[in-house]
Amino acid sequence: MRTAIRLPNNDRRALGFLSELCTVFDEYGIEVVSISAEDAAVEADRIVALGDAEVPDAVRIAEYTRAGAETAAEALVGVRRFETVCAMGITPEDAQKALRGVGSRSLKVRVEPSEAGVTVKIRYGERSAKIDVDETAEAVCAALGDAVYAREEQSLEAFVVRTLERTGKTIAVAESFTGGGISARLTSVPGASRVFREGIVAYTEEAKTRRLNVSPETLAFDSAVSVNCAYQMAAGLLNASKADWVVATTGYAGPDGKDVGKCFVAAGDRKRVNIYECRFEGSREEITRQGVSTALRRLAEALRSEK
Repeated sequence: MRTAIRLPNNDRRALGFLSELCTVFDEYGIEVVSISAEDAAVEADRIVALGDAEVPDAVRIAEYTRAGAETAAEALVGVRRFETVCAMGITPEDAQKALRGVGSRSLKVRVEPSEAGVTVKIRYGERSAKIDVDETAEAVCAALGDAVYAREEQSLEAFVVRTLERTGKTIAVAESFTGGGISARLTSVPGASRVFREGIVAYTEEAKTRRLNVSPETLAFDSAVSVNCAYQMAAGLLNASKADWVVATTGYAGPDGKDVGKCFVAAGDRKRVNIYECRFEGSREEITRQGVSTALRRLAEALRSEK
């Protein structure tokens, strides 16, 4: 679609907005053939008028924001829809490189960071052919390979619950510094009761020993925030709960202490439990949130490797 942009006279804000407007139009596959004053003559399929530029039958942008630009773009090409591909364990930079050349002006591929890795959104219009959209989605999946875990918007907790449900397995959770956050995320998914056995928040050393069978020697010589403690928390709950899978966390959320942000995550099944040392930054709440997110991601990665 060949589009002309008309500017109001003496409006510096409109001039400053042009770069963002053209970026948005490019994302929507709209070709800008001219930018001129409101009284200039030009040949174009449609005209977009900024501010108070007086142009008959034009698509008008009153607010110089990205939202205003997107609204105008949708008015020009029709309602935009999204096809979504979710990928795990890949950075946005690596995804961008892998997807170089995938998509077109009318089927724009956008990479967004996500808790799992990246979410790839294929934006298309109401006039786009379904076969073209499907082929683009397949090209995205082929480029990202084994990193792809869903062809729809799906959270980590939903992936974990659905995978356990599909394989007939169960999960138990042992938490310390995350304070029940992992259990809360998992049980928020409909159907979680079919796979979630139990969650224990063993915050004190005494609770870790009594509820999870962490040895007093480990707590005395290695400390409660250690590889051995994380492993024993996971192993202790696997044995006590009879669950198939387990995830456990222990760490220093702060705000006091010299090792604030040092944390360990354990995730695995009866064949193998992996331990991950993490260094988080931020406030107590931010460290806790990062711990929950990392634990779910490590659990999801372990489940994927067993598929």
